[in-house]
Amino acid sequence: MRSKTLIVANIFATVWTGIMLYSAIAFFAKGGTEYFVLANYANSLLNDLLGSLEELQIFMTLLNVLSVFVALHTFLFTLAIIFGWIGYICKGAGFALSAAILYLVGTLLCPIFILSGLPIIILGFVGQACQRKLNKAHENTDVIT
Repeated sequence: MRSKTLIVANIFATVWTGIMLYSAIAFFAKGGTEYFVLANYANSLLNDLLGSLEELQIFMTLLNVLSVFVALHTFLFTLAIIFGWIGYICKGAGFALSAAILYLVGTLLCPIFILSGLPIIILGFVGQACQRKLNKAHENTDVIT
């Protein structure tokens, strides 16, 4: 048997990562952080170019750092999804545990996504425990029969 909680965690993580990948591709296709800053702060730059130039550089640096953390979050979630689906298909509790740990690390790297990452983390660890329990129960029934 396979854990139903594990498939729910995998589905949620797949949907969330799909949204993240779509958003990242759309963001960087438009020019990334430079486009975002120039589109939102064009009026203030024209009004006071010298005063806001330093402010713009600080803001751009912060946006680029945030972009790196979001990219790491998305990469770790993508890797975790692969492990999660392998764990579900192969009934492997170890793969499911690896996926849950990667969900946790990915969420800790980018805590702004805690509201979406926390349910996936909880479902991942619970799904791993359920899969381990199902595997042990299956081993016990194989020994008896």
